[in-house]
Amino acid sequence: MFIGQTFDITATVKDQISYPDSDVGFGWAVKDEGTIISGGGFNWITTASGQWQRTISQMYTGTPINHLIEFTFSDLGQGSGAHYWAENLIGETTVDPYPPSSYQVKRIPDAANEDYAMSPADAYAKVTGDGEIIECKTGEYSEVVFDLPYAIQLEGGYNADFSSNIDAFSTITGYISLTNGSVTISNITIQ
Repeated sequence: MFIGQTFDITATVKDQISYPDSDVGFGWAVKDEGTIISGGGFNWITTASGQWQRTISQMYTGTPINHLIEFTFSDLGQGSGAHYWAENLIGETTVDPYPPSSYQVKRIPDAANEDYAMSPADAYAKVTGDGEIIECKTGEYSEVVFDLPYAIQLEGGYNADFSSNIDAFSTITGYISLTNGSVTISNITIQ
């Protein structure tokens, strides 16, 4: 899924053997980062031909963040006989709105870590110390203001998986402004 594009979340409950056409649960909810986006309250899960299903359409906008999607409900235990009630967390999925291959910039804060952003400016906003590296895929980016008191590297021209930047360049349209710290720049063209 991508920022600005609709995607579906599907919650499914199956009981095809013991209670194929019965109330099997209640109080279902689909949550995104703990906030109910569908369901909630005292709503029933009633199977028909052994299955109950709800599909919720969702779209993310703004700054990309990971989302924890959860499906919860109370299991009745024995169909509508309601023995052994128990609240269950069924499924827990972390959704990253940009797959790694679509990120345009990789930040390497140290030898053991890396994270991703959509622009050099976004990656630079995460910098917390000297020696960090910001790698840009081949492509065009907007201006960057370097105003933190750190010495970093800005490298351009990387291919899709950030494995090589030999004989390739990235372009920054506009300007680069350095008001604090220092930046070593390679494989970047400024227009």
